[in-house]
Amino acid sequence: MLDFYVGAEDLNLEGGNADVVDAVEEVVRAEVAELAAEIEENSQAVENLVDEVAELDDSVEELEETVEGLESLLGSGNYNPAAFAKLYNRGVKLANRLGADIDGERIGAESVSDAATAELMVRQGVESFMDKVKEYGRKAIEFIKHIFNTVINFFVSLFNQADGLQRRADQLKKRIDDGATIKKDIKLGGWNVYFDYAKNGLAEAKNAKAFDATMDAMAKLIDLGKNVSGIDLGAFKSAYGSVVSSIKSDATKIGKSQAKKNGSTNVVIAVHAGLRVRASYQDSDPKDLTEAAAAARSLKLTFGKDPEAKKLSSGSVKAKLDKSGLLSAISEVRGGVQALRASNIAKKFSAAERDRVVGSLNAVKAADDDKASEVNKQVNLVRAVYAAGASLTQVGTKMLAGGLRAALDGVQAHISY
Repeated sequence: MLDFYVGAEDLNLEGGNADVVDAVEEVVRAEVAELAAEIEENSQAVENLVDEVAELDDSVEELEETVEGLESLLGSGNYNPAAFAKLYNRGVKLANRLGADIDGERIGAESVSDAATAELMVRQGVESFMDKVKEYGRKAIEFIKHIFNTVINFFVSLFNQADGLQRRADQLKKRIDDGATIKKDIKLGGWNVYFDYAKNGLAEAKNAKAFDATMDAMAKLIDLGKNVSGIDLGAFKSAYGSVVSSIKSDATKIGKSQAKKNGSTNVVIAVHAGLRVRASYQDSDPKDLTEAAAAARSLKLTFGKDPEAKKLSSGSVKAKLDKSGLLSAISEVRGGVQALRASNIAKKFSAAERDRVVGSLNAVKAADDDKASEVNKQVNLVRAVYAAGASLTQVGTKMLAGGLRAALDGVQAHISY
C-alpha cells in the first residue's frame, strides 16, 4: 500500500482509470484518518503531562505552606498538639506524593503533646519535606523540556495531517471540476457534528478557526518565558489579561454560550451544532508570582460532543450545496490548512526554542543560588505559562484540524462515486 501511494504521487490523473483514481483517494483518506488517531494520542500525552505538572506544582506549594505552618506552631508560644499532628500527617502525604517514601503510621496528638517533643519527633520528617521541595525545584526545568517535547511531537503529527488534508482537498476539487455528479440527497455522518448541515450547510466550517485570537494572545504570554529573570508580575498580568479577554470572546463566537463560576475558576460553555466547547480561566488580579502561576494553570480549553451529536450523525437530508458551494467549502479548508502550517504559536515550541529556554533557565538557576526561593517562583511561573500554552495550543489546533477533516467528509458526501 505504501509503495502504491508513493508511486501515485506522480500519476497524471487527468483522464486516468477511475478505479486507480478511487484507490489513490482512498489511500489519502486512510492516511488522514491514521494521522487523526496519532494527533489524538499525542494530544492526550500533552494533557497528561500538563495535568501531572499542575498536580505536582500544587503539592509543592501546599507542602511549603505546611512546613511554614508547622514551624509557626512550634514557635508561636501557643502550641496546639491536634493542629500540629494534622499538619504533619498532611505533610507526609504530600511529600510521599513527590516521591519521599516516608515510612511510619500517622501520628496522633498524644504523640506530640508538647512543642519540645514535637520538634524532636518530627525534625527529620520536616527536613525530608524540604528536601523533596528542593529536589522538585531542581527537576522543574526538566518538566519544561518534557512539555516542549510532547508538543513538538503533537505538531509533527498535525503538520503531516495538514499535508494530507491539502492533497485530499485537491483531489475533491478535481473530482468536482471534472464534472462529478452531485447527489440530491446527502447521507449524514460524524462530520455533521461540526455543522448541522440541515440548518447551515457547510458554511460554518470557518468556526473551527474561532480561537485564533486566543492562540495569538497565548503566543504573547509564552514570550514572557524567554527571559525568566526578567519575568515580572506587571508584564504577566497584562499578557494574561489579553488571553482571558480573547478566550471569553472566542468562546462566545462558537455558538450559544453560558458563563458560570466553578470555585475560583470562571467557565464559558458554548455549543454549536453537535460540538460543546468549554473554556476556563481565573478572572483575577494575582498579587505575586505564586498566584500568577495558579492563574496560568487555570487556563483550559476542551471540546467534545454535545447530546445533539448523535441525532446529527445519522439520516439523510436534501442537498443544500451545488458545485459552487462545494468549491467554496474546499477553499475554506485550504485556508484552514494554511493556518495550521503558519501557526504562530507552533513556532514557540520548536526544538531550537526548547534548547534556548532550557539553557536560559539552567543558567539562571546556576547563577542565583543565593536567591533560590525567588528564582524557583520565576521558574514555576515559566513552567505554568508553557504548560498552559501547550494545553490551549493542542486543543485549539486539534479543533481546527477536526473541522477541516469534517468539511472534506461533508464535501465527499455530496459526490457520487
